[in-house]
Amino acid sequence: MSTIITSLIIIALIVAIVFVFKMINKIHLKKVKDKLISSLSHAGTRHELSFTSQELLRDKVIGVDGIHRKFVVVNEQEECIIVNLEEVKNCRFQKNYGQVHYGDGTNRHVENRLATIGLLFEYEKNNKIVPVHFYDHSVYSFAEADALEAKARDWEIILSKMISSPQMARA
Repeated sequence: MSTIITSLIIIALIVAIVFVFKMINKIHLKKVKDKLISSLSHAGTRHELSFTSQELLRDKVIGVDGIHRKFVVVNEQEECIIVNLEEVKNCRFQKNYGQVHYGDGTNRHVENRLATIGLLFEYEKNNKIVPVHFYDHSVYSFAEADALEAKARDWEIILSKMISSPQMARA
């Protein structure tokens, strides 16, 4: 009888430990999310922008100001990228692949692996290209790639329409 009680106590302790770690992780993710949203808000205030649409990813937050035609990306390190859509000639979706080498000796193999999914902004005047990654294999699991690809494609459609449409007269 004592082995059953001991087993139940051990199981209860394991469940309690897992629960505590899940709660700590949930609190941490909420802090990161709040920090990203706050960083985007501060960037908007600094540059006098008002975001009409936003997207929160795990490692960054993006927003677009439709009136001023600006696309803003703020990452966890509070680095801010501002893309002036009036100066951009093209926004296109891109997937990048990298090679993984495995095996040894005569059984060496090379496999292509999805590295990044994102958008490339090509500027009109100086041929500058600004990448914005939605998926990066070092941050996200491969299982998240499809959902992030769909988000990137949606943003490509929205931003391409903003780039190709003439600027609306401001009041």
